[in-house]
Amino acid sequence: MAKKYVLHKEAVSRLEEIKSWTTEQWTSKQAKSYLSGMKGVFEKISKDKIRSKIWPLENSDVHYCKYKKHFIFFLVEKNRIVILTVLHVGMDISSWINEALVKNLKLPD
Repeated sequence: MAKKYVLHKEAVSRLEEIKSWTTEQWTSKQAKSYLSGMKGVFEKISKDKIRSKIWPLENSDVHYCKYKKHFIFFLVEKNRIVILTVLHVGMDISSWINEALVKNLKLPD
C-alpha cells in the first residue's frame, strides 16, 4: 500500500532552486519536465517501487536514491515518507548531512 509523501521545507526550497536554475539555463518547459520526473520518483518511493540506500549515520534511517543529476534524501515513517531534501550530485553531500540531519531537522506534522 502506498504511503503519503510530504515535502520538508528544505526539499521545497531545493525544488524551487532547481526550477529557477533550469528555467534560466534552459526553458520553463524543461524545468517542468524535470520536476515532473522527480515527482514521479517521489511517487515511486511512496509505493516502495524504487531501490534506495541508507546513508550511514548511527541513529538514522535516512534513505536516498538518485534521479538524473540529483540525490533525493528521505525518511520512511510508519504512515508516510518525508522527502528531506534534493541535492545536486556535485554538492558536498557529507557536509549537508552533518549540518542538517545530525542536528535533527524539524519534521512536518
